[in-house]
Parts: sequence; structure tokens; C-alpha cells
Amino acid sequence: METETPLSRARWLQETRKMRFEEAYTGWQEGHLTQEDAARLLGVCERTFRRQIDRYDVAQQLRKVRLLVQKNRLISHRTSHW
Repeated sequence: METETPLSRARWLQETRKMRFEEAYTGWQEGHLTQEDAARLLGVCERTFRRQIDRYDVAQQLRKVRLLVQKNRLISHRTSHW
């Protein structure tokens, strides 16, 4: 039987905010929400939502780069033995 580590309140709030942002971001990206509507759902001003969009987009790009670097390391490691 697995035991789950309880989330601290701070971690729970952080994860909840992240999920709410991603839902608002997706709604905005798909054209279902305006930036104003998404910001209102999150309880922030439009400018804050735009800042969050910028940070989120940069983080997504960094994740993609990291994955490519890892993939290239694996491929290079495999081919170096031949």
C-alpha cells in the first residue's frame, strides 16, 4: 500500500494557482476568453495576466529546449559506442 505525502498548504496553493492559470491560459489561447476575462477569473489585473503569459511561455520554451538537449545527449551517447 502506497502512502501519499501530504501537500503542505503552500504547495497546495501553488499547484492550485498553476492549474487555474493553465485553464485560463488555455481558454484565452483557444479564443474562449479575453485577457480581461481570464484575468478576472484569476483575480488579477490584465497586466498581471500578460506578465504571467510571458513567464509561462518562456518556461514552456525552456522545457522544450531541455528535452531536446536530453534527447541529443542520449542519441549522441548511443552513437558514440558504434
